[in-house]
Amino acid sequence: MGSEDARPRNHAVLIGTSSYDDARYLPVPAAANSLRRMHRVLTDGRLCGWDPGDVTVFKDPDRQSNLALQLRLIAEETTGTFLVYFVGHGTTTERGELCLVTRDAHHDHPDVTGLPYPEVRAALMRSPAAVKIAILDCCSSGRAIQALSGAELADITAVSGTYTLTAADGPAHVVPLEQQESACTSFTREFCDLVQAGLPDGPDVLTLEDLWLPLRNRVRAAGLPLPNRKVYDTASHFPFTRNIALRSPQPAPRSASVRRGDTKALRKHVRIENIAARYTRLRGSGRELRGDCPLCDSDESSFSVSRDKQLFYCFDCHAGGHVIQLAMAMEHFSPTEAFDWLVRQAGLTETDSAGQPTSRDRLLEAHRLAVDFYRTQLESPQAAVARTFLAERGFDQAAAAHFGVGYSPASWDNLTRFLRDKGFTHKELTLSGLSQEGRRGPIDRFRGRLVWPIRDMIGDTVGFAARRLHDQDNGPKYITTPKTPIYDKSQVLFGIDLARKSIATSSRAVVVEGYTDVMACHMAGVNTAIAPCGTIFSSDHVHLLHRLLGEDGRGRTTFTFDGDEAGQRAALRFIESDQLFAAASYITIVPDGLNPCELRIAKGNEAVTDLAEPRIPLLEFVFQQIATRHNLQTPVGRVAALDEAAPLVARIKSSAFQHEIAVQLADMLKIRDTQFVARHVAQLAREARASASDSSAPLSRKPVYATERELLKLALQYPHLVSPTFDAYGADEFTAPPYAAVRQAILDAGGVEQGCKDPHAYLVSVREAAPDDAVRALVTELAIETVYRKTVDDAYAGDQLAHVRQRSVDRRIHYLQRALAVLGAGDDPVQQKGVESELWKLQQYAMDLRVRGVQAL
Repeated sequence: MGSEDARPRNHAVLIGTSSYDDARYLPVPAAANSLRRMHRVLTDGRLCGWDPGDVTVFKDPDRQSNLALQLRLIAEETTGTFLVYFVGHGTTTERGELCLVTRDAHHDHPDVTGLPYPEVRAALMRSPAAVKIAILDCCSSGRAIQALSGAELADITAVSGTYTLTAADGPAHVVPLEQQESACTSFTREFCDLVQAGLPDGPDVLTLEDLWLPLRNRVRAAGLPLPNRKVYDTASHFPFTRNIALRSPQPAPRSASVRRGDTKALRKHVRIENIAARYTRLRGSGRELRGDCPLCDSDESSFSVSRDKQLFYCFDCHAGGHVIQLAMAMEHFSPTEAFDWLVRQAGLTETDSAGQPTSRDRLLEAHRLAVDFYRTQLESPQAAVARTFLAERGFDQAAAAHFGVGYSPASWDNLTRFLRDKGFTHKELTLSGLSQEGRRGPIDRFRGRLVWPIRDMIGDTVGFAARRLHDQDNGPKYITTPKTPIYDKSQVLFGIDLARKSIATSSRAVVVEGYTDVMACHMAGVNTAIAPCGTIFSSDHVHLLHRLLGEDGRGRTTFTFDGDEAGQRAALRFIESDQLFAAASYITIVPDGLNPCELRIAKGNEAVTDLAEPRIPLLEFVFQQIATRHNLQTPVGRVAALDEAAPLVARIKSSAFQHEIAVQLADMLKIRDTQFVARHVAQLAREARASASDSSAPLSRKPVYATERELLKLALQYPHLVSPTFDAYGADEFTAPPYAAVRQAILDAGGVEQGCKDPHAYLVSVREAAPDDAVRALVTELAIETVYRKTVDDAYAGDQLAHVRQRSVDRRIHYLQRALAVLGAGDDPVQQKGVESELWKLQQYAMDLRVRGVQAL
């Protein structure tokens, strides 16, 4: 994968000012509505199709926001298309230049306290972006078109230059103040109405130049001030929006629809050169276009696009294929995601085998409408509690708009009635999860809550998360959309649509726990933050991230938790499910038990940015937590820590990786003999595999426990053959937990000695002493099951007693050998001699058992 700079970046900056500190500037509530509407038009996949993550909104900015500096920084990072939109008051300075009025601008000195347009012009001209667009909806905006200079004419196949569109040379028009609460400014209204209506006789894709004359005619017919525009270079050829007028609300004609999954039909509709032009500047004409490869670092025009064959190929990195494969490579989509994304880009309708719009498309459309409905409701008086919730956590309206946050009214069926009016059926609404069954029909699922849209990888809203706001709401704090045909919480991550490109280019991801945590991270500049939706981060989510992080081992994932316990639980899940992912993951514990949202409020953006940096490797974190529970200054403590940690390492499937981690574990536990730890871990792994292959067999058929089972049968059926030796055996000498429980029940019933006196009463007592029905049933099973050998005598019973004791002694010897292996240079020599003495005695005992059998007991 190439570097981040190899891939052209697009960015739109939307600026709107609706209220002013200086009373001489009248408030313009309509500007806020215009800002929201322009954002919806730009990010609508059926129209302009901008990625929401590439659109930055500044609402009511002031000097503290350093608007000019932020604008310049964004411009310098933009290499594809750079768009600036402004709505609000505009004025002229003493030098006759346009000045955009910000919230705290002073009426007498706007050039010092506001945003002079020369600073916007400087950002535009210094940006390496191929295409620069300025849309200005303010008084005196026409002066801006005299402030930009052009460049040499470029090849028409490589669209570039600047397009400036202004509302008026003099005063702009806005409706009376009392009507502005729900209205847009006049120019933005006409412009967005035109884009959303399209041109019935126009081409499939509309440029700003295509829109210019129809826009001017609409404005003139409405009696508004005439707009103006100026174009340099070939910017007039830039495809600004799809022509939605060519999409009929009725079942689409064959030329404007594609059957879901029909890749051949899609490739006929989508021109590969149009998609490739999003990522690199194509040059040439005729059958072949050339450009720098966006997939590698090549800058020698190695990237070729064939118009005839509709294929791409890079002669440097050798990547190639058709348009779907290009989308998969550039956007890190799955084949299905690439198909759906290209359908959106081409403005097509997905149909089923009968040629009708798919149910999936209907459900997605319902969610698109629901997003707009909820966002509109966030501005209503009853949503004051929701706006307060956001404000208290440091989120302004621009942040809410960026994430599509909205409010669900507290009434029973506002959204349901809204969608029914749009033509959606009862069945569709309940199937979508937006509504649920009530006593008298469908009602809204989310009521009186703050809602976040949950979007999939390509940016389609597939579900919602909703947070309780009112004390009288007895429901859970958070609820999410249930599983539907388009939503499965294990297959989506909140914020993935905004973070996708940043994760792919940086090979970094930050996983947080909540929706506001994701918002806080993005507001602090951590654009790789994501979160699971109402569930734990699972192996399915790991697979989702793998596609973005890549398979080359460079990807790094940082998990943030508000406590050690939560971090360890998550870490153990990853070790269990995906060891390679665990090895490339890090843990950060938020100080003072705060979450990232609370940390941003308490300590600012820098603290959140610092939090996102990789801290402790996930496996190291787990080992540290284990180490804190044991005294590593003693051999016994180190052995206990090793016994707890080694089985975790043994779960690692890759033997090479397992060995490496085992060596690290030895070092962390201060065990000098690292190879001993590695061998111990490998042995545990082999035993685990053997146990897994035999896991389906009942306990009675597992050879490893055969001797233990046989001895228990003797203790229950022939107690006189094993008495009194059996009563000296501890429950820990039986390694199968059910058998250990039976042994304990025999002990609680008075031991086998009681069985010698009254066998019947003895069995009754053992059953009564059993802790539960399962053990009680096992006692009965062992009491009636035939002993393996036909001739049951003292010799046979003695063999079973000796074998069980032999295995117990061997386990203790192995434990003491581990204790000696973990002895450090600073350990007490007396303690070491004690371990060595016990080990020697047990080894002698084990040898005696092998030679003499029961006589050694």
